[in-house]
Amino acid sequence: MKYKRKKEKDFWQLARSFLHDYMPITRNLSDKSVESYKQSLKIYLNFLAIEKSLVEDKVTFNVFSRENIKDFISWLKRKGYAPKTINLRLTAIRSFLKYCSQEDFELRGIYTEVCTIKKLKEEKRPIEYLQPAATSAILSAYDSTTSKHKRNRMMLILLYDTGARVQELADLNLSSLHLDVKNPFVTLIGKGKKSRNVPLLKRTVQHLDVYLKEFHPTGNENPLF
Repeated sequence: MKYKRKKEKDFWQLARSFLHDYMPITRNLSDKSVESYKQSLKIYLNFLAIEKSLVEDKVTFNVFSRENIKDFISWLKRKGYAPKTINLRLTAIRSFLKYCSQEDFELRGIYTEVCTIKKLKEEKRPIEYLQPAATSAILSAYDSTTSKHKRNRMMLILLYDTGARVQELADLNLSSLHLDVKNPFVTLIGKGKKSRNVPLLKRTVQHLDVYLKEFHPTGNENPLF
């Protein structure tokens, strides 16, 4: 006699829990990251509605079959999506199914089956760097005649030395700097509130010393910029 589950986990309930509780609270992901996962699931549901005529109450975890996912990838290709974008959509679906399998172990088989689908090969492009002349031109755009120019120049120097994102730079406080140590560094807070320490060049530390004396003479805790 074939085993029948007593209760089918509701797809919509788990999807809501995944997006509103697990990703932003448990995983501590940013709103932008959560929105990316949400869009991936919405695009897959759109595919199911258009290509499979599966909408609303017809959407259960059975729609996440290996065949459907492969058809979804082909559908995205036809619509002109880049391999990197398609892989991101697939990653989002896998993450969702992994979460669901942890909530209901009977969904583990669906998650495992989807994981057997290989990602598309992405074209690797060489990393482009600014040439010394270009870097000098950018830094020389701000002189030392006004406070605004001094601040902007310090921001550019720190961005260049650390490779920080703009938001990471904007979030820096005085306590983020660790200059009075053998190997000076700055603590950056990145995506998902994850911190990392980045070493600073001696020349950058010298610029920071001058900047701090002028803009933060008291040394009280404040935003750096």
